[in-house]
Amino acid sequence: MFEAVIEVMDTGLVNKIPQVKDLELEIDALRDTFRINHDQRLAKLSCEIHSGTIFVEFLQSIERIGDHLYNIIGNIEKEMKPAV
Repeated sequence: MFEAVIEVMDTGLVNKIPQVKDLELEIDALRDTFRINHDQRLAKLSCEIHSGTIFVEFLQSIERIGDHLYNIIGNIEKEMKPAV
């Protein structure tokens, strides 16, 4: 995803924009799946709370990075559209 954003920024070619948008949706879906799986592990007491907290914070950070990259690509897309 990062590489696609950099490529759009470097080349101005917009063909990677849909890929970035799709990847951001995939990141969101994976985050939800991982959280559900984590909640199930917690309920079964098969993981420790401290490591679980680190895992959830990691998921939030990855998702936030995806959101930032999505916002960057959205701004690039707006800049490339002709003024009306």
